Amino acid sequence: MTRRIGKFLFHSTFSALALALGLLLSACSGGTNYVGTGTTQAPAATGSCTVTFETNGGSAVTAQTVESGKTASEPTAPTKDGFTFGGWYTDSALTGVFSFSTAITSNTTLYAKWISAAVPTFEVTFETNGGSAVTKQVVASGGVAVLPSASPTKTGSEFIGWYADSGFSIKYNFTTPITADTTVYARWWDATDFVLADGKIVGETTGSNVFVSGRTVTTSTLWASNHEVTQGEYETYCKYGNFLPSATDGIGANYPAYYVSWYDALVYCNKRSIAEGLTPCYTIGGSTNPASWPGVVDDGAGKHCGPASSNADWYAATCNFSANGYRLPTEAEWEWLARGGDPAAAAWEQTYSGSDTIDDVAWYTTNSGSTAHEVKQKAANSKGLYDMSGNVWEWCWDWWYRTITATTPASGAASGSRRVIRGGAWNVNASLSAMSYRVHNSPPTRYHDCGFRVVRTAE
Repeated sequence: MTRRIGKFLFHSTFSALALALGLLLSACSGGTNYVGTGTTQAPAATGSCTVTFETNGGSAVTAQTVESGKTASEPTAPTKDGFTFGGWYTDSALTGVFSFSTAITSNTTLYAKWISAAVPTFEVTFETNGGSAVTKQVVASGGVAVLPSASPTKTGSEFIGWYADSGFSIKYNFTTPITADTTVYARWWDATDFVLADGKIVGETTGSNVFVSGRTVTTSTLWASNHEVTQGEYETYCKYGNFLPSATDGIGANYPAYYVSWYDALVYCNKRSIAEGLTPCYTIGGSTNPASWPGVVDDGAGKHCGPASSNADWYAATCNFSANGYRLPTEAEWEWLARGGDPAAAAWEQTYSGSDTIDDVAWYTTNSGSTAHEVKQKAANSKGLYDMSGNVWEWCWDWWYRTITATTPASGAASGSRRVIRGGAWNVNASLSAMSYRVHNSPPTRYHDCGFRVVRTAE
Protein backbone atom coordinates (compact mmCIF):
# COMPACT_ATOMS: atom_id res chain seq x y z
CA MET A 1 0.00 0.00 0.00
CA THR A 2 1.38 3.40 -1.03
CA ARG A 3 0.80 6.25 1.38
CA ARG A 4 1.52 9.92 0.81
CA ILE A 5 1.15 13.06 2.80
CA GLY A 6 -1.33 14.63 1.30
CA LYS A 7 -11.57 30.29 6.12
CA PHE A 8 -14.42 29.93 6.46
CA LEU A 9 -15.55 33.49 7.24
CA PHE A 10 -18.70 34.16 9.19
CA HIS A 11 -20.00 37.70 8.92
CA SER A 12 -22.94 39.11 10.80
CA THR A 13 -23.84 42.75 11.32
CA PHE A 14 -26.15 44.40 13.76
CA SER A 15 -28.22 45.81 10.91
CA ALA A 16 -28.76 42.34 9.42
CA LEU A 17 -29.80 41.03 12.83
CA ALA A 18 -32.18 43.93 13.29
CA LEU A 19 -33.67 43.35 9.85
CA ALA A 20 -34.21 39.66 10.59
CA LEU A 21 -35.82 40.49 13.93
CA GLY A 22 -38.05 43.07 12.29
CA LEU A 23 -39.20 40.57 9.68
CA LEU A 24 -39.99 38.01 12.37
CA LEU A 25 -42.09 40.51 14.33
CA SER A 26 -43.86 41.95 11.29
CA ALA A 27 -44.79 38.45 10.12
CA CYS A 28 -47.24 38.28 13.00
CA SER A 29 -47.77 41.80 14.30
CA GLY A 30 -47.42 44.13 11.36
CA GLY A 31 -50.27 46.11 9.74
CA THR A 32 -53.63 44.98 8.47
CA ASN A 33 -54.56 41.36 7.82
CA TYR A 34 -57.34 40.66 5.33
CA VAL A 35 -59.17 37.34 5.66
CA GLY A 36 -61.64 35.47 3.45
CA THR A 37 -64.65 37.56 4.52
CA GLY A 38 -62.97 40.78 3.44
CA THR A 39 -63.00 42.24 6.94
CA THR A 40 -60.04 44.00 8.50
CA GLN A 41 -58.38 42.65 11.61
CA ALA A 42 -56.61 44.82 14.14
CA PRO A 43 -52.84 44.38 14.31
CA ALA A 44 -51.79 41.44 16.46
CA ALA A 45 -49.90 41.95 19.70
CA THR A 46 -46.14 42.12 19.35
CA GLY A 47 -44.69 38.65 18.90
CA SER A 48 -48.09 37.02 18.47
CA CYS A 49 -50.11 35.79 15.50
CA THR A 50 -53.81 35.57 14.79
CA VAL A 51 -55.28 32.30 13.56
CA THR A 52 -58.65 32.85 11.91
CA PHE A 53 -61.10 30.04 11.13
CA GLU A 54 -63.11 30.56 7.92
CA THR A 55 -65.99 28.10 8.37
CA ASN A 56 -67.42 28.51 4.87
CA GLY A 57 -71.02 28.67 6.00
CA GLY A 58 -70.65 26.61 9.15
CA SER A 59 -71.04 27.68 12.75
CA ALA A 60 -68.58 30.32 13.92
CA VAL A 61 -65.22 29.39 15.47
CA THR A 62 -63.41 31.94 17.60
CA ALA A 63 -60.07 33.23 16.33
CA GLN A 64 -56.98 32.42 18.39
CA THR A 65 -53.99 34.55 19.35
CA VAL A 66 -50.85 32.39 19.26
CA GLU A 67 -47.32 33.27 20.31
CA SER A 68 -45.05 33.18 17.27
CA GLY A 69 -43.40 29.77 16.96
CA LYS A 70 -46.07 28.03 19.05
CA THR A 71 -48.99 25.91 17.86
CA ALA A 72 -52.70 26.66 17.65
CA SER A 73 -55.21 24.55 19.55
CA GLU A 74 -57.57 22.42 17.52
CA PRO A 75 -61.03 23.89 18.16
CA THR A 76 -64.29 22.02 18.52
CA ALA A 77 -65.44 21.19 15.00
CA PRO A 78 -68.02 23.56 13.51
CA THR A 79 -71.36 22.28 12.27
CA LYS A 80 -73.37 22.84 9.13
CA ASP A 81 -76.79 21.45 8.32
CA GLY A 82 -76.66 18.63 5.75
CA PHE A 83 -72.85 18.35 5.85
CA THR A 84 -70.08 16.50 7.65
CA PHE A 85 -67.08 18.55 8.75
CA GLY A 86 -64.02 17.43 6.74
CA GLY A 87 -61.22 19.23 8.56
CA TRP A 88 -59.21 22.43 8.36
CA TYR A 89 -57.23 23.32 5.26
CA THR A 90 -54.46 25.80 4.60
CA ASP A 91 -55.99 27.31 1.47
CA SER A 92 -59.41 28.27 0.15
CA ALA A 93 -59.08 25.72 -2.66
CA LEU A 94 -58.88 23.02 0.04
CA THR A 95 -55.74 21.35 -1.32
CA GLY A 96 -53.55 21.36 1.81
CA VAL A 97 -54.61 19.78 5.09
CA PHE A 98 -53.52 21.77 8.14
CA SER A 99 -51.81 19.93 10.99
CA PHE A 100 -52.19 21.44 14.45
CA SER A 101 -48.60 20.44 15.24
CA THR A 102 -47.47 23.14 12.78
CA ALA A 103 -45.72 26.13 14.36
CA ILE A 104 -47.52 29.40 13.65
CA THR A 105 -45.15 32.12 12.44
CA SER A 106 -47.55 34.49 10.64
CA ASN A 107 -51.17 35.56 10.73
CA THR A 108 -53.00 32.53 9.36
CA THR A 109 -56.42 31.74 7.97
CA LEU A 110 -57.70 28.15 8.01
CA TYR A 111 -60.58 26.98 5.86
CA ALA A 112 -63.28 24.44 6.74
CA LYS A 113 -64.00 21.60 4.34
CA TRP A 114 -67.54 20.22 4.15
CA ILE A 115 -68.73 16.88 2.77
CA SER A 116 -72.36 16.22 1.94
CA ALA A 117 -74.02 14.17 4.69
CA ALA A 118 -75.37 11.91 1.96
CA VAL A 119 -71.84 10.71 1.21
CA PRO A 120 -70.25 8.12 3.56
CA THR A 121 -67.04 9.36 5.22
CA PHE A 122 -64.11 7.64 6.86
CA GLU A 123 -61.38 8.74 9.21
CA VAL A 124 -57.68 8.55 8.36
CA THR A 125 -55.66 8.43 11.58
CA PHE A 126 -51.93 9.13 11.70
CA GLU A 127 -50.15 6.95 14.25
CA THR A 128 -46.94 8.84 14.96
CA ASN A 129 -45.37 6.17 17.18
CA GLY A 130 -44.20 8.54 19.85
CA GLY A 131 -43.87 11.60 17.64
CA SER A 132 -45.84 14.83 17.74
CA ALA A 133 -49.52 14.53 16.91
CA VAL A 134 -50.79 14.81 13.34
CA THR A 135 -54.41 15.80 12.87
CA LYS A 136 -56.68 13.03 11.59
CA GLN A 137 -58.49 13.54 8.29
CA VAL A 138 -62.12 12.94 7.34
CA VAL A 139 -62.33 11.68 3.77
CA ALA A 140 -65.36 11.04 1.57
CA SER A 141 -65.71 7.41 0.48
CA GLY A 142 -63.56 6.90 -2.61
CA GLY A 143 -61.56 10.04 -1.95
CA VAL A 144 -57.91 10.16 -0.90
CA ALA A 145 -56.03 11.29 2.15
CA VAL A 146 -53.73 14.28 1.77
CA LEU A 147 -50.06 14.18 2.77
CA PRO A 148 -49.92 16.24 6.00
CA SER A 149 -48.51 19.71 5.53
CA ALA A 150 -45.98 19.17 8.32
CA SER A 151 -44.11 16.01 9.25
CA PRO A 152 -44.22 14.93 12.89
CA THR A 153 -41.18 15.39 15.09
CA LYS A 154 -39.63 13.16 17.72
CA THR A 155 -36.66 13.88 19.97
CA GLY A 156 -33.59 11.88 18.94
CA SER A 157 -35.18 10.63 15.72
CA GLU A 158 -35.74 11.68 12.14
CA PHE A 159 -39.07 11.11 10.36
CA ILE A 160 -38.58 9.03 7.20
CA GLY A 161 -42.10 8.44 5.93
CA TRP A 162 -45.65 7.15 6.30
CA TYR A 163 -46.35 3.42 6.03
CA ALA A 164 -49.52 1.41 5.40
CA ASP A 165 -48.73 -1.13 8.12
CA SER A 166 -47.22 -1.12 11.59
CA GLY A 167 -44.44 -3.45 10.41
CA PHE A 168 -43.31 -0.86 7.84
CA SER A 169 -43.32 -3.28 4.94
CA ILE A 170 -45.26 -1.00 2.55
CA LYS A 171 -44.98 2.76 2.17
CA TYR A 172 -48.35 4.46 2.22
CA ASN A 173 -49.59 5.67 -1.18
CA PHE A 174 -51.57 8.89 -0.83
CA THR A 175 -53.40 8.16 -4.10
CA THR A 176 -55.10 5.11 -2.52
CA PRO A 177 -58.92 5.48 -2.44
CA ILE A 178 -60.29 5.47 1.11
CA THR A 179 -63.09 2.94 1.57
CA ALA A 180 -62.80 2.29 5.32
CA ASP A 181 -61.35 3.86 8.44
CA THR A 182 -57.60 3.79 7.90
CA THR A 183 -54.49 4.10 10.07
CA VAL A 184 -51.21 5.31 8.63
CA TYR A 185 -47.97 4.72 10.57
CA ALA A 186 -44.95 6.99 11.00
CA ARG A 187 -41.54 5.40 10.61
CA TRP A 188 -38.55 6.90 12.41
CA TRP A 189 -34.82 6.70 12.01
CA ASP A 190 -33.07 6.41 15.37
CA ALA A 191 -30.29 8.99 15.66
CA THR A 192 -28.59 7.23 18.59
CA ASP A 193 -24.79 7.25 18.07
CA PHE A 194 -25.08 9.86 15.32
CA VAL A 195 -24.38 13.58 15.53
CA LEU A 196 -25.94 16.26 13.35
CA ALA A 197 -23.42 18.48 11.62
CA ASP A 198 -24.80 21.65 10.07
CA GLY A 199 -23.50 22.32 6.59
CA LYS A 200 -20.83 24.99 6.21
CA ILE A 201 -18.96 26.90 3.54
CA VAL A 202 -15.33 25.92 3.97
CA GLY A 203 -12.43 27.79 2.41
CA GLU A 204 -8.65 27.68 2.67
CA THR A 205 -7.35 26.17 5.89
CA THR A 206 -3.77 26.40 7.13
CA GLY A 207 -2.03 23.03 6.90
CA SER A 208 -4.85 21.31 4.99
CA ASN A 209 -4.23 19.54 1.70
CA VAL A 210 -7.97 19.46 0.99
CA PHE A 211 -9.12 22.97 1.86
CA VAL A 212 -6.55 24.65 -0.32
CA SER A 213 -6.16 28.14 -1.75
CA GLY A 214 -8.97 29.05 -4.14
CA ARG A 215 -11.11 26.01 -3.31
CA THR A 216 -14.43 26.55 -1.57
CA VAL A 217 -16.45 23.54 -0.48
CA THR A 218 -20.06 23.77 0.64
CA THR A 219 -20.89 20.83 2.87
CA SER A 220 -24.42 19.51 3.31
CA THR A 221 -25.99 19.06 6.72
CA LEU A 222 -25.13 15.47 7.70
CA TRP A 223 -25.86 12.86 10.28
CA ALA A 224 -22.43 11.40 11.04
CA SER A 225 -21.80 8.19 12.94
CA ASN A 226 -19.90 9.02 16.09
CA HIS A 227 -17.86 5.82 15.69
CA GLU A 228 -16.29 3.63 13.09
CA VAL A 229 -18.63 0.87 11.88
CA THR A 230 -18.17 -1.99 14.33
CA GLN A 231 -17.76 -5.66 13.64
CA GLY A 232 -21.18 -6.26 15.18
CA GLU A 233 -22.81 -3.70 12.87
CA TYR A 234 -20.96 -4.92 9.79
CA GLU A 235 -21.75 -8.58 10.36
CA THR A 236 -25.49 -7.82 10.58
CA TYR A 237 -25.56 -7.29 6.81
CA CYS A 238 -22.25 -8.39 5.31
CA LYS A 239 -19.75 -11.22 5.15
CA TYR A 240 -15.98 -10.84 5.14
CA GLY A 241 -14.00 -11.59 2.03
CA ASN A 242 -10.45 -12.92 2.10
CA PHE A 243 -9.78 -12.68 5.84
CA LEU A 244 -11.60 -12.56 9.17
CA PRO A 245 -10.91 -10.33 12.19
CA SER A 246 -8.73 -12.07 14.75
CA ALA A 247 -7.67 -11.74 18.36
CA THR A 248 -4.28 -10.61 17.09
CA ASP A 249 -5.70 -7.47 15.47
CA GLY A 250 -8.73 -7.01 17.73
CA ILE A 251 -11.98 -8.97 17.67
CA GLY A 252 -15.40 -8.34 19.17
CA ALA A 253 -18.77 -6.71 18.47
CA ASN A 254 -17.54 -3.25 19.54
CA TYR A 255 -14.22 -3.37 17.72
CA PRO A 256 -14.08 -1.55 14.39
CA ALA A 257 -14.71 -3.69 11.33
CA TYR A 258 -11.59 -4.21 9.24
CA TYR A 259 -10.52 -6.40 6.35
CA VAL A 260 -13.24 -4.39 4.62
CA SER A 261 -12.69 -3.11 1.09
CA TRP A 262 -14.18 0.01 -0.46
CA TYR A 263 -16.47 -2.37 -2.38
CA ASP A 264 -17.57 -4.03 0.86
CA ALA A 265 -18.34 -0.64 2.42
CA LEU A 266 -20.74 0.19 -0.43
CA VAL A 267 -22.51 -3.13 0.05
CA TYR A 268 -22.93 -2.41 3.75
CA CYS A 269 -24.24 1.12 3.18
CA ASN A 270 -26.96 0.10 0.75
CA LYS A 271 -28.01 -3.03 2.64
CA ARG A 272 -28.38 -1.12 5.89
CA SER A 273 -30.24 1.68 4.10
CA ILE A 274 -32.75 -0.77 2.62
CA ALA A 275 -33.22 -2.52 5.97
CA GLU A 276 -34.01 0.79 7.71
CA GLY A 277 -36.39 2.15 5.10
CA LEU A 278 -33.94 4.72 3.71
CA THR A 279 -33.21 5.47 0.06
CA PRO A 280 -29.92 3.76 -0.96
CA CYS A 281 -27.20 6.09 -2.24
CA TYR A 282 -25.14 3.76 -4.45
CA THR A 283 -26.02 2.38 -7.87
CA ILE A 284 -23.98 -0.37 -9.55
CA GLY A 285 -25.04 -2.12 -12.74
CA GLY A 286 -28.25 -0.08 -12.79
CA SER A 287 -29.41 -1.32 -9.37
CA THR A 288 -29.36 -0.06 -5.79
CA ASN A 289 -29.81 -3.59 -4.40
CA PRO A 290 -26.39 -5.07 -3.57
CA ALA A 291 -27.76 -8.62 -3.86
CA SER A 292 -28.07 -8.05 -7.62
CA TRP A 293 -24.79 -6.22 -8.21
CA PRO A 294 -22.52 -7.90 -10.78
CA GLY A 295 -19.77 -9.87 -9.05
CA VAL A 296 -21.23 -9.55 -5.54
CA VAL A 297 -20.37 -12.48 -3.26
CA ASP A 298 -23.28 -14.15 -1.42
CA ASP A 299 -22.77 -16.44 1.58
CA GLY A 300 -26.08 -18.20 0.93
CA ALA A 301 -27.62 -16.78 4.10
CA GLY A 302 -28.36 -13.28 2.86
CA LYS A 303 -25.03 -11.63 3.67
CA HIS A 304 -22.81 -10.21 0.96
CA CYS A 305 -19.46 -8.62 0.20
CA GLY A 306 -17.86 -7.12 -2.86
CA PRO A 307 -15.63 -8.83 -5.42
CA ALA A 308 -12.03 -9.59 -4.45
CA SER A 309 -10.49 -7.91 -7.50
CA SER A 310 -11.01 -4.80 -9.61
CA ASN A 311 -14.35 -4.83 -11.40
CA ALA A 312 -15.49 -2.53 -14.21
CA ASP A 313 -19.06 -2.35 -12.97
CA TRP A 314 -17.95 -1.40 -9.46
CA TYR A 315 -15.46 1.08 -10.91
CA ALA A 316 -18.45 2.86 -12.46
CA ALA A 317 -20.41 3.04 -9.18
CA THR A 318 -22.39 6.26 -8.75
CA CYS A 319 -23.57 8.00 -5.61
CA ASN A 320 -26.82 9.91 -5.15
CA PHE A 321 -25.70 12.43 -2.54
CA SER A 322 -29.23 13.75 -2.06
CA ALA A 323 -30.58 10.33 -1.03
CA ASN A 324 -31.13 9.86 2.71
CA GLY A 325 -29.40 6.48 2.97
CA TYR A 326 -26.02 5.62 4.44
CA ARG A 327 -22.86 6.42 2.51
CA LEU A 328 -19.17 7.06 2.88
CA PRO A 329 -18.19 10.69 3.45
CA THR A 330 -16.39 12.52 0.71
CA GLU A 331 -12.82 13.38 1.62
CA ALA A 332 -13.81 17.02 2.17
CA GLU A 333 -16.70 15.93 4.42
CA TRP A 334 -14.39 13.59 6.31
CA GLU A 335 -11.86 16.34 7.06
CA TRP A 336 -14.60 18.87 7.87
CA LEU A 337 -16.03 16.42 10.43
CA ALA A 338 -12.60 15.47 11.78
CA ARG A 339 -11.85 19.16 12.37
CA GLY A 340 -15.05 19.53 14.38
CA GLY A 341 -17.41 20.92 11.75
CA ASP A 342 -16.87 24.62 12.51
CA PRO A 343 -14.15 26.50 10.63
CA ALA A 344 -14.48 29.43 13.05
CA ALA A 345 -13.70 27.34 16.15
CA ALA A 346 -10.25 26.92 17.70
CA ALA A 347 -10.48 23.13 17.33
CA TRP A 348 -10.50 23.51 13.54
CA GLU A 349 -6.71 23.83 13.37
CA GLN A 350 -5.73 21.20 15.93
CA THR A 351 -3.22 18.62 14.75
CA TYR A 352 -5.34 15.56 15.50
CA SER A 353 -9.09 15.15 15.55
CA GLY A 354 -9.99 16.62 18.93
CA SER A 355 -6.59 17.51 20.37
CA ASP A 356 -3.03 18.58 19.75
CA THR A 357 -2.00 15.69 22.01
CA ILE A 358 -2.44 12.45 20.11
CA ASP A 359 -2.66 10.15 23.13
CA ASP A 360 -5.87 11.93 24.17
CA VAL A 361 -7.78 10.92 21.05
CA ALA A 362 -6.04 8.16 19.09
CA TRP A 363 -4.80 4.60 19.13
CA TYR A 364 -1.55 4.54 17.17
CA THR A 365 1.70 2.61 17.13
CA THR A 366 3.03 3.95 20.44
CA ASN A 367 0.00 3.24 22.65
CA SER A 368 -2.09 0.60 20.84
CA GLY A 369 -0.22 -2.53 21.93
CA SER A 370 -0.15 -3.56 18.25
CA THR A 371 -3.90 -4.06 17.97
CA ALA A 372 -7.13 -2.21 17.23
CA HIS A 373 -9.30 -1.22 20.18
CA GLU A 374 -13.02 -1.02 20.85
CA VAL A 375 -14.54 2.16 19.47
CA LYS A 376 -15.14 5.26 21.61
CA GLN A 377 -12.46 4.53 24.21
CA LYS A 378 -10.49 7.74 23.59
CA ALA A 379 -11.82 11.29 23.83
CA ALA A 380 -14.19 12.56 21.14
CA ASN A 381 -13.49 15.61 19.02
CA SER A 382 -15.44 18.85 19.46
CA LYS A 383 -18.27 17.47 17.31
CA GLY A 384 -18.64 14.35 19.45
CA LEU A 385 -16.95 12.02 16.94
CA TYR A 386 -14.55 9.32 18.15
CA ASP A 387 -11.48 7.71 16.58
CA MET A 388 -11.20 10.01 13.58
CA SER A 389 -7.53 9.93 14.34
CA GLY A 390 -6.12 6.44 14.85
CA ASN A 391 -7.65 2.98 15.44
CA VAL A 392 -8.37 2.08 11.77
CA TRP A 393 -8.08 3.95 8.50
CA GLU A 394 -11.43 5.10 7.11
CA TRP A 395 -12.53 4.82 3.48
CA CYS A 396 -13.84 7.95 1.74
CA TRP A 397 -15.85 8.16 -1.47
CA ASP A 398 -13.26 10.06 -3.52
CA TRP A 399 -10.91 8.83 -6.16
CA TRP A 400 -7.36 9.55 -5.09
CA TYR A 401 -5.69 12.49 -6.77
CA ARG A 402 -2.22 13.53 -5.63
CA THR A 403 -2.83 17.27 -5.55
CA ILE A 404 -6.16 18.91 -4.83
CA THR A 405 -6.56 22.29 -6.50
CA ALA A 406 -9.08 25.12 -6.61
CA THR A 407 -10.98 23.36 -9.42
CA THR A 408 -11.28 19.92 -7.78
CA PRO A 409 -15.00 19.11 -7.34
CA ALA A 410 -16.35 18.79 -3.81
CA SER A 411 -16.79 15.04 -4.37
CA GLY A 412 -13.19 14.62 -5.53
CA ALA A 413 -11.53 13.73 -8.81
CA ALA A 414 -13.73 12.38 -11.61
CA SER A 415 -11.69 9.20 -12.09
CA GLY A 416 -8.70 7.27 -10.83
CA SER A 417 -7.52 3.81 -9.81
CA ARG A 418 -7.43 4.14 -6.02
CA ARG A 419 -9.78 5.52 -3.37
CA VAL A 420 -8.93 7.85 -0.48
CA ILE A 421 -8.53 6.61 3.10
CA ARG A 422 -8.02 8.96 6.03
CA GLY A 423 -7.33 9.17 9.76
CA GLY A 424 -4.42 6.89 10.60
CA ALA A 425 -4.53 3.54 12.39
CA TRP A 426 -3.34 1.55 15.37
CA ASN A 427 -0.17 0.42 13.56
CA VAL A 428 1.10 3.75 12.18
CA ASN A 429 2.98 6.60 13.80
CA ALA A 430 1.56 9.90 15.03
CA SER A 431 2.30 11.94 11.92
CA LEU A 432 0.12 9.65 9.79
CA SER A 433 -2.80 10.16 12.19
CA ALA A 434 -2.80 13.94 11.73
CA MET A 435 -5.97 15.40 10.21
CA SER A 436 -3.99 16.78 7.28
CA TYR A 437 -2.49 13.46 6.19
CA ARG A 438 -3.83 11.91 2.97
CA VAL A 439 -3.43 8.35 1.74
CA HIS A 440 -5.09 5.82 -0.59
CA ASN A 441 -5.87 2.15 -1.22
CA SER A 442 -7.02 0.13 -4.20
CA PRO A 443 -10.84 -0.30 -3.91
CA PRO A 444 -10.91 -4.13 -3.68
CA THR A 445 -8.07 -4.42 -1.14
CA ARG A 446 -8.72 -5.56 2.43
CA TYR A 447 -6.26 -4.74 5.19
CA HIS A 448 -6.19 -5.45 8.90
CA ASP A 449 -5.99 -1.72 9.64
CA CYS A 450 -8.69 -0.35 7.32
CA GLY A 451 -12.40 0.14 8.04
CA PHE A 452 -14.93 2.95 7.58
CA ARG A 453 -17.62 5.13 9.13
CA VAL A 454 -20.93 6.19 7.60
CA VAL A 455 -22.82 9.44 7.18
CA ARG A 456 -26.33 10.34 6.00
CA THR A 457 -27.51 13.44 4.21
CA ALA A 458 -30.01 15.00 6.62
CA GLU A 459 -33.52 15.70 5.40
